[in-house]
Amino acid sequence: MLLKISNEYASAVADINNSSIGVFPNPIEERLNIKISKETIINKTRVHITNMLGETVFTKFLTKHETQIFLSLEQGIYVIQVINNQKVIYHDKLLVVEK
Repeated sequence: MLLKISNEYASAVADINNSSIGVFPNPIEERLNIKISKETIINKTRVHITNMLGETVFTKFLTKHETQIFLSLEQGIYVIQVINNQKVIYHDKLLVVEK
C-alpha cells in the first residue's frame, strides 16, 4: 500500500493572507487595527471574528482603509477573517490577552 502525503491544503491556507492587509497588534488587549491598501476596494468588506467553537463574536463592515476596532473579548484564541465580496482575503488566529 502506498500512501501519498500532500501539503496542498496547507499552502492554500497560506495563500489567503494578503500582504496588502495589516491586522495588528497580535496579541491584543482590546484595540485592533486593520489597514487595507488603497488598491483594495473596501465596498462590501467586513471583519469577522469567531471563537474556537466557531461562534461569531464580532462582525463589522469596514468603511475606511484604516480602521481601529475596540473589542471586549475574553482572554483566549480567536479566528479573524477579512472578507471582501464573499471571498476571504485574510485569515489568521487572534490572541486576546488580559489587560
